[in-house]
Amino acid sequence: MALEAEITQNKVCLNTLNSAGNQMINDRHYATPEIQTILGHVNSQWERLDDKAKDKGKKLREASQQELFYRALEDANAKLAEMEKLVSSDDVGHDLRSCRALLNKHQVCQCGTL
Repeated sequence: MALEAEITQNKVCLNTLNSAGNQMINDRHYATPEIQTILGHVNSQWERLDDKAKDKGKKLREASQQELFYRALEDANAKLAEMEKLVSSDDVGHDLRSCRALLNKHQVCQCGTL
């Protein structure tokens, strides 16, 4: 998902921010408590954003799989209806040509169910 990729790419910016903030804390900057609070808040927001993006991506992939499944199911139902119509027909042909045509359809139907 594009959003997940973008978040991953922007992780570098977060790491840079954390490095700069931690360096200021290690240097005993006068605003160390505030820097720690801000870093904690930003990292917490980042984790929430990352989790939400991953969850959204998972749901979208699942929805795509579900849609593919439903399409395959519709195709199978259509094929079954076609086969049902073929085997339910009382038509046995009226001459050699029509008998062979029906036999070919029946054989194709059988091959499709195997």
